[in-house]
Parts: sequence; C-alpha cells; structure tokens
Amino acid sequence: MGKRDKRKKAAKSTGEKKPAAKSKDADVAKAARKQKKSVLDDDEEDIDAILRAFKAEEESKFQITEEKMVDPPSRRGGAIMLANPLVMNELVMFGGEFFDGQKVEMFNSIYKYNIDKKEFKRITSPNSPSPRSSHQMVVTPTGKIFMFGGEFVSPNQSTFYHYKDFWLYDLVTNQWEKLDVKGTPSARSGHRMVLWKHYIVLFGGFFDTYKETRYYDDLHLFDTTNYTWTRLELMEPKPSARSGHQLFTNAVDVILFGGYCKTVIKGEKAKGHVYNDAWTLKMNLEPKLIRWERRKRPQFMPTPPRSGCSMVCYKNKAFMFGGVSDEESEEKIDSVCHDDLYVYTIDGNRWYPAGIKQSTKKSKSKRKIEERKPELYDDEANPDEVDEQDDDTLLEPPAPQEPTTLPTPSQSPEPIRSSKPSARFSTMLTITQNRLYMYGGICESGDKEYTLNDLWSINLDKLDGWECVISDETAQSAWVGDDEEDDGSSDGSDDEDDDEEGDKSSESENEDTQAVDIHEDIYEKEEIVEPPPVIIEPLKPLTPEELQRRAEEEENDPKPGELINKYWERTTRYWQRIVHEESQTLTGKSLRRDAFEVAKERFDEMQPQLEPLKKQLEEAAEVISQNQKKAVESATERLSTRSRR
Repeated sequence: MGKRDKRKKAAKSTGEKKPAAKSKDADVAKAARKQKKSVLDDDEEDIDAILRAFKAEEESKFQITEEKMVDPPSRRGGAIMLANPLVMNELVMFGGEFFDGQKVEMFNSIYKYNIDKKEFKRITSPNSPSPRSSHQMVVTPTGKIFMFGGEFVSPNQSTFYHYKDFWLYDLVTNQWEKLDVKGTPSARSGHRMVLWKHYIVLFGGFFDTYKETRYYDDLHLFDTTNYTWTRLELMEPKPSARSGHQLFTNAVDVILFGGYCKTVIKGEKAKGHVYNDAWTLKMNLEPKLIRWERRKRPQFMPTPPRSGCSMVCYKNKAFMFGGVSDEESEEKIDSVCHDDLYVYTIDGNRWYPAGIKQSTKKSKSKRKIEERKPELYDDEANPDEVDEQDDDTLLEPPAPQEPTTLPTPSQSPEPIRSSKPSARFSTMLTITQNRLYMYGGICESGDKEYTLNDLWSINLDKLDGWECVISDETAQSAWVGDDEEDDGSSDGSDDEDDDEEGDKSSESENEDTQAVDIHEDIYEKEEIVEPPPVIIEPLKPLTPEELQRRAEEEENDPKPGELINKYWERTTRYWQRIVHEESQTLTGKSLRRDAFEVAKERFDEMQPQLEPLKKQLEEAAEVISQNQKKAVESATERLSTRSRR
C-alpha cells in the first residue's frame, strides 16, 4: 500500500513537469517558424529585387534616347532619306558611310529633321540594326518603315559584308523590330525597293565575295498586310541583272531606269556597263498577272550616260539629279560628276532638263545661251507641253553645261555655291509636300572622294531656284588621304586571273589622272542614234543551296601564305566529309589518306592564284608601313562604289 502511494506520488510529480517541457518545445518551434518565415520573406524580397533588376535590364535594351543636334549629321553617302507621312514638315534619315581617304565610318542612327525649326534630332536604341550603307527603305502611309539589306565595310576595309536582314521601324514609337519572315531575298546591296499600294517591290542588287561579283535580276514582293515574301518568276522580256538602278512608281505601275553591271566578255577584261534603258512593271493586285514591258527609247536622253544618280517621283514625273560618268580604259577610270536636274514624264516617255529659274539679273553670256535655247528647254516652258512637241524638236539637245567640280587642295578653298548644289552621286533625295530635298552625297575628283553634308531644297511646282538650307564649306579639309597624284605609271602587278572574274577591285588604285570633262564637244560629236547592242553575259543568280555550298568551299580554300600542314589541320573534317560522301566504304586511315590527297590537289590548284595575291598583300603592307600612297590588300581592297550606287 505504501509502495503504491509512493508510485502515485512519483507519477504525479512527473506529470506536473511534463507541461513545462511541452511549453519549452513550443517556444523553440515557434522561434524556428518565425526564423523560417523571416528567411522566406528575405528570399521573396531577393526574388523581387532580381525581377526588378531583370526588368530594368530588359527595358534598357529597348531604351530610346533623343538628342538635339547642334550640328547636322556627319557627311555621308549611300544613306536613305524619307519624308515622314505623319508629320509633313519632318524628314527621316538612316545609315550611310563616310570614307576620308584612310578609314571608313559606318552609321546606324536615325535622324529626324524638322524643316520649320531647321533642327536635327538623333534617335538611338540598343536594338538598332547594324551600321550599313547601300540599303533600301520604304515608308507606308501609317508611319511604318521597312528596311532590307545593305552592306558593312570595316574601318580599314579588311571586312566586307552583305546583309539579308529585314527590319521594321515605327515612326510613332521610334522602336526597331527585326522581322524573321520566310522567303526573304538573299543578302545584297545596291538593290532598289518601292511601295506600290500594300506591296513592297524589290528588284536587283549585287553580292560580292571578293572572288567574283554577282548581279541579280530577281523580283520580289512583300505584302505589308500579312508579312509574306513572294519571289516572282516572270517570263521574258525582262530587265537584265544590275544594281544601282532607279525604281519609282506613279501609283499605277512601277518604272525601272538605268543601273550598273560589271560584265565579263570572253577573252576580255571585266568591264563596267551603265544601262540607259527603261522598263515598266505592269502591276496587279494578283501577283501572277504582273509582267515586265520594255519602254521605247526616247530620242533625247540625259547625256552622257551615268550611274549613281538619284530619282524621285512627283505628279507623274520623275526628277533625277546628278550621277557620275566613267571613261574606262585598261589602266584607269576617268570620272566626271554631274550637277544637273532632269525631268522624265512617265506617260509621255520624254526626258528634258529642268528649267530652273535663276536670278532676274543675268550676265550677257547667260542671256545669249537663253536666246539660243529651243522652246523645249526654255526656263519658262511648261513641262506638260513637252509631250506635244514634234520629235524634231527633241533632236536638238540643250547647250552643254560645265560640271561643277570641287577645288583641289592647292587652290584656295571656296564655299559651295549658293546658286545650285555641286556635282555629286549617291545623294539622298525625297519629296515632302511640293518641295524636293537633297542631302549629302559623294563627289570624285581624280583619286579623291569628297563626301558632303549639305542640304538643299527646291519647289518642284515653280522651279524658282535652289535654296541652300545647310551649307558645306569644309568638304576638302575632311579628306585626309594622300594629296599627291599618281605619276601615270602602272605597277604592272595586276592578276591576270581577275579578267575572268566579275569584279576588278584594283581599278580604284589606277585612277591616275584628274577627271576629264567628257561634256566637251559632246553635242557636236553625238547624233541621237540608237547605239549598237552591247553583247554581255550577266551572271545568273545562284540558288540558296548553291550559295551555301560556295560559301563553304571558299571557307575551306587555302589562304595566301598558308602552309600545306596548317591547311590540312584546318580543313581535315571538311575533306573527310567530302570524300566519305563520294565513297561510303572508306573509313579510318584509308579515308584520311584519300582526303589528304584531295586537299593537296585543291591546295596545289589554288597556288597560281594565291602567289600573286600574296605578293600584292606584302607590297600593300610595305606601302602602308611607309605611309605612302593609300594601298590596301588586293583581296580586301576598297571595292568600287560603282556597283553600290
């Protein structure tokens, strides 16, 4: 009995302590839960901070900055300028390049120019397209700009790249968007695009691989409503392959004029050809019904033929300014730039010089010239009455005009004339309301290439004289290349194999003399007669598969100065794959042995072409190191701008 009471007492004593232990455990658990919650809260705060930082980083990629410019955009050529359809007094410009005689600078900023305020704004965005020139842009009435293609040249001209990307720029939000659309045309520059209703029409262009230059004659349509590309396979007749042509529309049809192509005639040197033909693309909302029609050659045309001109359409007339004409020989190219404005009536298929009214006070010589002008070219003549003139009237061309040339550095520099723009090519033209605006461009003078950044305008209804909005008085000082002229000698190291290729990149080094005035006695010597047909063999464009295969072959070709062991080490897998595709049975040592034999055959086959190239590279490096005449590696030499105009 006593023992049982002791056990109860002990049990009671133990039972009284248990709640205390439970309370302690509860406190520990509560503290743990509080600590865990605190950690979770901290984690949530960290996640929120990470998300905020990520969002800020993503927004920074699309952050747009607008900067008011005190000075106009830097001098450039090969850019695009458009009129903003949403803001009538605003011009939009993108891209271009500037060569100062030593280095090339490429641009990729959007500039907006307020005509009333005479103020430029530069708009930049981290997701802007890469810098480029010789691209094409069109704008829709809703303020959407579509851009395709173009090219990039590295500062030292060692890299040349063609783009095939397709972009959309919104004039309202200033946002760029890259469009990945199936069926996009192949990479190119020097092509032309124009907007017809809701279709973008793209024709021609060129693609350079340093070994050859390919010119295109393909025609593509882009539907801006459903974002689809369509390549049109049209039957003959159709324009031949070319770049640097003019493409414009009168809202009914699309007109193509001129262009440039380097052609290879068997047994002769590759030679540039300037086209002077015109074509009508008969448009239809049903693409299958679209067709080409060749336009009849007018009796009077701009003389001499030229490339690099710029052309825009206004009230069923096309206005063409400038351009450059070349006299090409075996050793050099003599060029003369033009500063004249021509008008082409689309319905009448007639060319005539724009009768720009000058000051009422005229010199005696000018009055005599005015008296000798036929009625067709009278300053006061109505362009609409031209189509009713007899053909005999068109046979008498206007008095020749002396082209405007920039003074040489040895002369005292003079500002650009306020009466009219100087001669140039690759200038930017656009029309807003009834005024034509022109910005920048390039003027060649001998071996020098002056790039401009002046802005001009003219009323197309009155043609009452050019207005210089922004002058450029320092074009000559911007050139930092060698001022000495060549002595007329030739280095004689031209690679004869280049005669079989589409492009002769060393022509720019052989421009030994100052540009000659090929206007001289041009009207006394020339009769308006159909020229003899030029037999040319334009290269047919390659298919995408062929282009990919050719690019792979070029990548695995030997380089100048590369040894056979280094070449084999670099291209082993490529040649093993080629041999394995031809003979599925070869493996192991047999495969490597045969692959090496094929690679060595290719290596030996390329040596005759690589040796002269290696020599030219060594000579170019030596000349550059001595700070003598500008010289660049033959394979990476500055390409002629003629293809890219």
